[in-house]
Amino acid sequence: MKKFISVQLLLIFILAIWTDKSYAQIGSWISLDEMPSERGCAASAVLNNKVYIIGGFADSDETAMTKVIAYDAVADSFIMDIADLPVPLGRVKTEVLNGKIYAVGGHSENWGDNMLPSLYEYDPLYNSWTQKADMLQPRFNHSTAVLNGKLVVLGGRTVAFPAPVDNSVESYDPDTDSWTSISPMNYIRAGHASAVVNDKLYVLGGGTSSVLFPVIERYDPLTNEWLELTEMPNRWGHGAVVLDNQIYFFGGANYVHGLPDIWRYDVENDSLIDLEAIMPDSLINPSYGLLEDAAGDKCIYVLGGTTPAWWLGGTGPRTSAAVLKYCPDRTSSVLGDEAVSELKFTVFPNPVSNWTNIAYELENSTNVNISIFDQSGCIVRTLLDEFQASGPHKVTWNLSDVAVGVYYCKITTKKYIATRKVIIHH
Repeated sequence: MKKFISVQLLLIFILAIWTDKSYAQIGSWISLDEMPSERGCAASAVLNNKVYIIGGFADSDETAMTKVIAYDAVADSFIMDIADLPVPLGRVKTEVLNGKIYAVGGHSENWGDNMLPSLYEYDPLYNSWTQKADMLQPRFNHSTAVLNGKLVVLGGRTVAFPAPVDNSVESYDPDTDSWTSISPMNYIRAGHASAVVNDKLYVLGGGTSSVLFPVIERYDPLTNEWLELTEMPNRWGHGAVVLDNQIYFFGGANYVHGLPDIWRYDVENDSLIDLEAIMPDSLINPSYGLLEDAAGDKCIYVLGGTTPAWWLGGTGPRTSAAVLKYCPDRTSSVLGDEAVSELKFTVFPNPVSNWTNIAYELENSTNVNISIFDQSGCIVRTLLDEFQASGPHKVTWNLSDVAVGVYYCKITTKKYIATRKVIIHH
């Protein structure tokens, strides 16, 4: 009898996980329940497997906020009783160092007004903020990283727009509560991302209000020198995390549209891989973090951000409450191997001018949706939405009325989501 009850409980547990949308398939994005409210240009810091969302501004205007919340990936819930910032901060940046969160720079009023050199330290043990030594100069739209036990702050704007962007770099020592200048970057950058791998600091993307710089730079603290590396797709306002000594960067925009794609940078081979997974929402300056989910898998979480429509002169809401999840390295699950296998499909020819075939094979009978998205994440066309039997299938896409550009073909079934990039030229 006990064995029967145990089997029943196990089946109930498996069914709960099967229907729980927080369990993503490998290599695809999913949407989770939204944040309590919209938030844009907020900082993010991962501490104790929770991502803290700090400052930023709401949808109603660009007035900076003091509010701090945290997202618990295991519980898929938000923690609301975290101490507010001492002052409102928009476009602030944060890092975790010695078990504490450091919030540096930003602005305290509307966009670009009253830029700050300030540094605040959050102690989770006492749930309180303490002001520390100011930076050497005020900054916003900068980036931050932790390198050899010190907080490094890079570039950004040091005076209000439209003044030039900066390439200076400074380092904070928490032991002495003091700042020191280090070698400047080769390029002036704002809206860029930074990451540390193997005790070297990498800077990706960003630029000025008129020019974006695709060159990835690497800083070696032993030589105090910067080295130019390979080029990446132009973007600003993106996020970046490190997993298994590789850098994943995602989201952001160029000067034409939002970029809902995700790339992996292999630092050892200085090479880039397009992971061909499109985000459900195109987000600029989101909060983000690498967290372990309830299954113990390390996944990228993206929370809120500003919308391309607003940034690029369109209409619509300024900020988002979206919560997105991407699991780049899911190799096991309580559901077994079948649940985490990928749906394989091909798009051929590709690049394409007039027509292309989308070929795929279904393990089981299921409903199939095939949709085409543009680079901003907007759906262009639904090619198929119907129940299909198991076995091989092929759909032909006529491109005679489709504009030249880069698109994403996404196939969704009950169990799987898969995406391929399609390049169209006439």
